[in-house]
Amino acid sequence: MGLDHSHKQTRQGAKFVTAKKKKWRENLLASVKKRRRAEKEPSKVTTVGRRIVEVETLAENLWCHRCDLRLSLKNISSEMRYGLASIFMVKCLSCNAYYSVKTGKSSSKTSKNRPLSDVNLGASFGECCVYSTWIFFVD
Repeated sequence: MGLDHSHKQTRQGAKFVTAKKKKWRENLLASVKKRRRAEKEPSKVTTVGRRIVEVETLAENLWCHRCDLRLSLKNISSEMRYGLASIFMVKCLSCNAYYSVKTGKSSSKTSKNRPLSDVNLGASFGECCVYSTWIFFVD
């Protein structure tokens, strides 16, 4: 029995690879370049709407640990919403680092080991108005 040479091979550098593998690597490289271009381009994130915020927690998280400067909510690059809670990705304009800024505390975990926000837990039990550090916006 001989070796099966039915698949096409091409040289890539000093190695032989299949055409399929070479195409996969080219696509991967193209997607990485596209992602890097997208990261460099400034994009305006719209954070429209109202949030329930624990002011003390938000204030503690709005701080750059590298250059010891305040972060601004004007520099939000993205937002992840978890029910009534949010996590903002905020960029420091001094050192260009990104920080996760939580709008409230997360003291317990779900069965899938994900953090459960206190505001979501309180809302599920109807206890939101008990906490004096939360801000409620009512239309």
